[in-house]
Amino acid sequence: MNETVDEKIFIANIGASTVSTPVATLPHLHDSLIQHAVGLCRLLYIQDVSAWNDWSTDVAEFEDLTPHEACDKFLHEVLPIVNTYQEPTKVKERLRLMDLHPCFRRIEQGYQYVPTAEISTCFVLKANRDIRLASALR
Repeated sequence: MNETVDEKIFIANIGASTVSTPVATLPHLHDSLIQHAVGLCRLLYIQDVSAWNDWSTDVAEFEDLTPHEACDKFLHEVLPIVNTYQEPTKVKERLRLMDLHPCFRRIEQGYQYVPTAEISTCFVLKANRDIRLASALR
């Protein structure tokens, strides 16, 4: 089982089997997604695909992204590491609004999307604290 392989063959095999997006285009794509998200009050419903209907980019490789794909990339690739990017102060301040959004939880380098099923646990009303029952009124 111990086989030795020529280094050049090994590197050639790795290069042929791996395909990835060039690093130079990813930051521009992520910046484009961030700029779209913080504009026109979209942060209030950024998890909804309809917020991405008018999204566009000048990066040729990503021009054909559907609104669903753009939304998914933002929520799962960009938002979890959004604090690692050097953004203008105005953009950083707008992104801090995510702290108040019930669908997002702050994590170490950004925010994590929390499915809406968990939102209901945030809004549990308790009798005599939040509401008064009609039977308790005299």
